[in-house]
Amino acid sequence: RPTQDLESNAGRTGYAHDGKPQQGPHLVGDHRPKGRYINQSGALIATICARGGSKVLPRKNVLPFAGLPLIAHSIRQALECPLIDGVYVSTDDEEIAQVAREHGARVPYLRPAALATDTAGKLPAIEHLAAHLEAGGTQIGTIVDLQPTSPLRSAHDLDAALALRGQADLVVSVTQPSHNPYY
Repeated sequence: RPTQDLESNAGRTGYAHDGKPQQGPHLVGDHRPKGRYINQSGALIATICARGGSKVLPRKNVLPFAGLPLIAHSIRQALECPLIDGVYVSTDDEEIAQVAREHGARVPYLRPAALATDTAGKLPAIEHLAAHLEAGGTQIGTIVDLQPTSPLRSAHDLDAALALRGQADLVVSVTQPSHNPYY
């Protein structure tokens, strides 16, 4: 990891490996200098965050969609992308973890409960996973985060987004809604 003045993180909030919020220079998160978000020298990994506690559609990440558990589509798309070095699932749920492993993803641990609540943000879960991997010796250069509830992308879509590395700090896919989403 590149060195940096730790004082620049003094007021930021991050998460320790146990999932508890922390303040200051010891926080888990992006400690790289501003402007270096995409580092092509480290591993390019895919992250898929999937909580077990969905309220609207319980167990949605493991429910069948087009013949496979919903999360399996995102895993397979990432595995089909030759640029991605590893596919990792962050979950708090043993069933989701098992389904993810069966379809080729790595699930290094079950996510702490503090990072799996209805109000927990996704970024802290990704930071937690990245910190865990980096603590184990994996140098991460780029993270591709895939939403398991968006299974209609293709490996080609991932390749196209990754082709923009070096031209943008962040690439987000969006679509024009067919109707006003606010009513």
